[in-house]
Amino acid sequence: LWSIVTELDLSLDAVIRGGPSDDARDEQPGKASASPVARAGDRRSIRLDSGVQWEELSPGGEPGIDFVKATYEVGGSSTLDESLMRHSGREYGFVLSGRLGIQIGFRDYELGPGDSIAFDSTTPHRLYNKGDEPVEAVWFVTGRGDDSHTD
Repeated sequence: LWSIVTELDLSLDAVIRGGPSDDARDEQPGKASASPVARAGDRRSIRLDSGVQWEELSPGGEPGIDFVKATYEVGGSSTLDESLMRHSGREYGFVLSGRLGIQIGFRDYELGPGDSIAFDSTTPHRLYNKGDEPVEAVWFVTGRGDDSHTD
């Protein structure tokens, strides 16, 4: 999915929303924008075959930025196999529950509740559930708009 989003020069938010929101299309310069609040139960989400669900946390979305709550089911990972991905931008993550394994290049990290991480997304990486309970994390990716390379 990251590769497809990158190739189409979209953010994950644009994929979840299916393009610009109705509110964004209706906005005019100088007019107040839609509500800045994203209510629980009203947010859009997508579930991947790899055992991951992304729920958008930003109410309107911004180009080149993904702000999501990520849930990794037991055995879930950012890729179906153990391949790594890369894309432009920088990632910031905060684990709420569970044990999240992160491979960045040749190094492996394990994050638990309260742990956070930040890294350059152009470095090949993979995120996966490393425990026996679902992982919930808040993820923020910025700078995806200038993607010129993916794997």
